Amino acid sequence: MNDVVGSNDVSGLNTNPTSSVSPTEFESTAYAQAVEYLYGRIDYERQATHSGPPVFRLDRTAELFTKLGLSRYLHPSYRVNGSDDQAAATPLVHIAGTKGKGSTSTMVSSILTSAGNRVGLYTSPHLTHLNERFRIDGVPCTDQQLVDLVGCVRPVVEAMDARGQCVSFFELTTAMAVLYFHQQRCDAIVLEVGLGGRLDSTNVCQSSVTAVTSIGLDHQHVLGETVQEIAAEKAGIFKSGVPAVCGVRDPDARQVVHEIAKQRQCELFQFQCDYQAEDIVETEAGIQFRYRTEGSIAASQLDVRLPLIGNHQADNASAAITICRLLDQATQNSLPLLKHRVDQAAIEKGLVTVCCDGRLECFQLKDHGTRLVLDTAHNPDSVGALCRAVRSRIQSDRDEVIFRQPVVVVFGTSRDKDVASMAAQLATIADQVIGTQYCTNPRALSVDAVVSAFRDAGVRPENLQAELMPDSALQLALGHAAGGTVIVCGSFYLAGELRPTMIRMAAPEAGLDRETTTGLLARS
Repeated sequence: MNDVVGSNDVSGLNTNPTSSVSPTEFESTAYAQAVEYLYGRIDYERQATHSGPPVFRLDRTAELFTKLGLSRYLHPSYRVNGSDDQAAATPLVHIAGTKGKGSTSTMVSSILTSAGNRVGLYTSPHLTHLNERFRIDGVPCTDQQLVDLVGCVRPVVEAMDARGQCVSFFELTTAMAVLYFHQQRCDAIVLEVGLGGRLDSTNVCQSSVTAVTSIGLDHQHVLGETVQEIAAEKAGIFKSGVPAVCGVRDPDARQVVHEIAKQRQCELFQFQCDYQAEDIVETEAGIQFRYRTEGSIAASQLDVRLPLIGNHQADNASAAITICRLLDQATQNSLPLLKHRVDQAAIEKGLVTVCCDGRLECFQLKDHGTRLVLDTAHNPDSVGALCRAVRSRIQSDRDEVIFRQPVVVVFGTSRDKDVASMAAQLATIADQVIGTQYCTNPRALSVDAVVSAFRDAGVRPENLQAELMPDSALQLALGHAAGGTVIVCGSFYLAGELRPTMIRMAAPEAGLDRETTTGLLARS
């Protein structure tokens, strides 16, 4: 997500704790205050209503970068004469898209890490803890590192505030991410766009490779009412002469992406033209497929195993492979250099070990037989992908991958989403629906409106219930599932609220090792 211009009510950090506070208590308090400081900024992610189109200020983001000593990461058009080292600092991948950008970004990071590189990954929003937005080699920053980052940026931000240049939440977290990766001497950086692309805060950075994973209708109040308008915003991340990957299937949106690539003289690599994902097969662990290239990329093929559910992940993985291969080629021909090159072994290892939290993430209840599925799908395209993945495995004869009936959906979403379209799709797979309302963000759609949407979608009254509190909705769903499947979806915020509960209830099956689970449980 991104943010709008306006004034702030900034909370202060307690820099003089009393001696009666223990070091552990102080660390916890300092972390809470650091998070509070960030959330005190103008935060578009948390605005419940919109009086008009937001106003974006990339020049302010660029100024923040410059004052933090990060101008070497800026696109040349944003650099100021006399600022620090003008050479591009680190290979950087920039990824936009209506759906798939988070998964693709995570896959790119995993592949580059498997090649031996130290990789910074910035994604948004987070599920449970803000630290999740700032990862190095897949590991979120520590609480203390977040506190230290806020301490570094705060004097600069307050000086800008005093001049009326009030820095927003997303502008600040974007700068913090790059500062963190710079401090930790990352060999490569992967930035996921927050909202749109052209005016997103991440777009001040100079990229080595860019990508648009998909185009669909979402955030129309900001990006435009048609897929063509949205495509123009997302392809706005393309930089002159920088190779770009296009995973867009919609022909109207794809045409706009191609036109912008041509205008900016970007060599464009198109899904189903220059690279393919073929022979997709569902496995016990996820999927496998054949990646094949032709046309502008040297002809090759690679058999890929992916521990993620859903055939759509083959699209994302094939885009990630193409991005990494282009990055490897681009950085060998010009600065900055990628420290460790990407070979076939790195691609295979990076994908077979990748973990994408909240993407058809499965948990099996102990001694219960019910499977819990957590998915952040929050627009018609991503809900469609979720439904196709579930539908394809309902009839499976492999016990390890089957989604058993009854299927109970726990759904809550935001006010600005196309709830009618999502409800219509989910109604085709759900035996029971529990409408709910997440608590952590004022943008939540009321539980009554959620239930009304499913009623209009044809769900029978006896198969439809309202439960205001998400935890109670999950418990209610378990009562209906009876050894079947409970699917939680509709919003990142709902997923973030219920994921710790699901972890406590079940032995995680997808992408959570014992150390990660223990850490999450300790903080939940």
